[in-house]
Amino acid sequence: MWQRAVAKWAMIVGLAGLASPVWAQAPGDPVPLVAPVQPAHLTRYPGYGPGGQSPPQGSAVFPQMLPGQAFPPAVMPPPYPPGYDPDAGGCEYWQSPECQQAPLFYFAQVGWLGLKRQRLGHGAVAVVDPTGVDDGIFPGSGARLAADFHHLDPSLHGAIRAAIGVASDDVALEATGFYLPEQDTGINWVVPGRLTSFFFNIPLGFEGNNFLWDNADAILLQLRTTMANGEINLRWSTGQAGQGLELLIGARYLDVQERLNLRTEDDTIAIGFDPALVATYTSRVHNRLLGGQIGLASRAEILSWLGLAWELKAGWFWNNVDYDVALVRGDGLLGREGGRSSDRFSHIYEAGLFLDAYRGVFRVRAGYQLMWLVGVAEAVDQIDFNLDHFRGAGRFNGSILYHGPTVYLDITF
Repeated sequence: MWQRAVAKWAMIVGLAGLASPVWAQAPGDPVPLVAPVQPAHLTRYPGYGPGGQSPPQGSAVFPQMLPGQAFPPAVMPPPYPPGYDPDAGGCEYWQSPECQQAPLFYFAQVGWLGLKRQRLGHGAVAVVDPTGVDDGIFPGSGARLAADFHHLDPSLHGAIRAAIGVASDDVALEATGFYLPEQDTGINWVVPGRLTSFFFNIPLGFEGNNFLWDNADAILLQLRTTMANGEINLRWSTGQAGQGLELLIGARYLDVQERLNLRTEDDTIAIGFDPALVATYTSRVHNRLLGGQIGLASRAEILSWLGLAWELKAGWFWNNVDYDVALVRGDGLLGREGGRSSDRFSHIYEAGLFLDAYRGVFRVRAGYQLMWLVGVAEAVDQIDFNLDHFRGAGRFNGSILYHGPTVYLDITF
């Protein structure tokens, strides 16, 4: 960019030195020495400008120009043919339709994205019965907490990410996305004959051994997640070749599914496994976010082959969400089932910090990203211990933070 600016100032100084006396300008004259040329009237000529070949008489640019006649100041052309830049080869604002535009180039990306979900929100799952007697009586308020939803710490899972696009000088159009296949994270609490959970209004068939959720042996909490993301973005840089501040506008679809299983086993350790003494409460949610997003990005060179980059994105989305809950006994007996669908307004905010390494047409980018979903349904929020509420809790105002490292290869061709 600085080479282009130097060339322009050198052009202006050169033209002023070569100007004839008729180009003189009185102090305070508001008319500039060199007026901009309207693009619609430009035509390319070799040696265009002072010291070069004059356009032919009657041309579209200078219809009254005679051979050897000086250029009038009001239409003084630049010293190069329109569309020619000796430094960058790009086109300027005064270019003619014949100007050779910057060549298009294409790029492809493939890599890995790590996604670790934040812990589930706090919520008691079970307490330790101090007596250890299977009497069907809920322990008092002083009972020690044994299991909490927050104890489940989701693992870091890997998603496949890819992108393709086309770019020209300072503008790029990309289609990008990632896919996280179904992943599980779980936690077990085992305290034989001492775990008491909070379910009540129990349906027939789930009585267990003197109340299935009283003085149970084990509780399992399992979270299953699947995610798919697709985007189409237009990027524009304030500098050439992606340098400077980069502006982004685009459209995005994000699909997030969660399934949470809360399984209770009553007396399976004391007397052996019996499917009639096992019950699983399942909550499943499906968020479908569709909308637009904007963003900012930038990168700075550290070494000739190494750069530091950052990116911020924010999006606002229509979210078509549905959830369902079910209570199933170990042998398949269905105790409760229900759900709801709703249309909601949701947000997505993203941030990333990266290191870029370059070599020829290859770039390797590695860094760390955050993605925060706001106004979405979470599986844990649909669990309702009152089993008369067969449709679950029906909450849609959750938020989920995902974060993790990423690395991918970018190839330009």
